Amino acid sequence: GAGDRLPVELAYMGPYGAWLAWIESRPDLDGDGAGGYGISLGGYFALRAAAHVSRLKAVLGNAGPYNFGDLWDGLPGLTREAFRVRSRSSTDEEARGKAAELTLAGVYRVRCPTLVVFGKLDRIIPFSEAERTAAIQGVELVTYETGNHGVTDEAFASRPLTAAWLARRLGAGQPLSLSAERWAAGATGAAAGRRWRGERRAARGPRDGRRGCFTGRVEQL
Repeated sequence: GAGDRLPVELAYMGPYGAWLAWIESRPDLDGDGAGGYGISLGGYFALRAAAHVSRLKAVLGNAGPYNFGDLWDGLPGLTREAFRVRSRSSTDEEARGKAAELTLAGVYRVRCPTLVVFGKLDRIIPFSEAERTAAIQGVELVTYETGNHGVTDEAFASRPLTAAWLARRLGAGQPLSLSAERWAAGATGAAAGRRWRGERRAARGPRDGRRGCFTGRVEQL
């Protein structure tokens, strides 16, 4: 995040570049294996970086907006006030103007493998934003039918999936598929699953005794 002392940086490619330069200056770190992961507004910043920062090996965005300004009137009051304060805006209208600058409009492709994770029941950033983002060339989308903002209600499923996806793309040697013994179900509920390039490919087996969990395998992580 931006921290408490710095205002929200609208052109977030700069901080990503500085962070990568710092990593590359460290002999104990692998600058060729750097990736980005952002949640909520950080998910937007991560996608921005995926489109503009060539040195990233993979990017994952969770619950990020496509156009933050388009959502302004429907955002919770606390969210709007937090952005106003963090963007160093004097008024709600000034904050609205800065929010309108946070958009992926004009981004047609990403420069590295990019995954977007989204809950369909997100009440802060609507799922329609995920669909707009998924239209960008090179972006893949995983959805959770009952997922909330950040898919925190299904963390048992989403976090192992995202960790494995990043590990694989960053060269950590993870397999291409995860069995339910290692991943506590990528789907919950009768209609739950995930969309992979617009298709539902989540394979489910019988219940394994854990509430809301299924055994089986999820392929092509």
